[in-house]
Amino acid sequence: MPKTDFTAQDNGFRFSNNDIKWSWGPIHATALCGGMSYAALDYYHAGLEVPQTKDVPTEGSPLHKYIYDRQMAAHGNTVPRFLVDRLPIIGLPATALPQAGELKTLGEYLRGGKPIPICLIISNGTGHHVVATGYQEKPFSIDVYDPNAPFVPGSTKGPTQIIIENGHYVNTHNKARPLHGFFVDTSYSPEQPEIIEGQDNWRLCFGCRSLFRATGADRSVCSAGGAHFNNFSANYTLAQNAGHGEHGWRRCSKCACLFYGGDPADPGLCPDGGLHNGLGSDDYVLAKNAGTGQTNWYWCKKCQGLFFYGSGQYGKCADGGGHDPSSSPRYFLPFG
Repeated sequence: MPKTDFTAQDNGFRFSNNDIKWSWGPIHATALCGGMSYAALDYYHAGLEVPQTKDVPTEGSPLHKYIYDRQMAAHGNTVPRFLVDRLPIIGLPATALPQAGELKTLGEYLRGGKPIPICLIISNGTGHHVVATGYQEKPFSIDVYDPNAPFVPGSTKGPTQIIIENGHYVNTHNKARPLHGFFVDTSYSPEQPEIIEGQDNWRLCFGCRSLFRATGADRSVCSAGGAHFNNFSANYTLAQNAGHGEHGWRRCSKCACLFYGGDPADPGLCPDGGLHNGLGSDDYVLAKNAGTGQTNWYWCKKCQGLFFYGSGQYGKCADGGGHDPSSSPRYFLPFG
């Protein structure tokens, strides 16, 4: 079964498309499913945390404007095809649309690990954008992120799916609206989100080259001696608990550095002595090998910390000598 790592839990918005209001001149309506699908994919491709608010953005707010602008892009990409290919004269009211070509295209994207928007054709002649994230032939199902069905923390329900019942496509979130089929929105292309959320005040230490949290509540111990020195470092923002990237990063309560805690047996050496302590830390998510922000951040396989190697300096490792990036992918950190 082709499946991507896009999930409604990690990459979808927390509010429902059914509740988002918009206006254009005298026209007032709700629902921006294309904009929400595009925006969620934008955050996914950028390796950023999608805004975690459960409150529906009000018209005129930055998030609303961003989603509305992406809705216009989605309409520009799909309305011409919808009108040309799905006119009633061709048979929209009569039967399900031919899907062999669409299923082939969908499979190519998903086998490549790429979630992709699809436009559902509803029996009343309207369309609805969702993000296809997985596909299974027998029994047939397409896993989707449906902006009408946001993830509810604590829910044990599986993903929303497009399935076949009684010879027709149905959306498991709303089986009362029969579908005539779907087409893959291959015209989608990622844009850089302007709204960056997460935990800020992470800084580069110019002594050890590590990333550390620069707040009064966190201790600051540098491998180069003394406290960390950020020297007007950029203000980096890290995704917390959700996002597209590598999970398992923790903040050490002893030295304030970020370290990889995915292997409990090897949390790495701390400059404050002993091993890093990630108890009580959030699960931070880092964009790996692709993303937005500053690149040339690497994992040190000796101390498990994250350090900056962009200037050709290895810094100072708590395990002695410089940091070792030889086994590391490249990470991307957004900053402002």
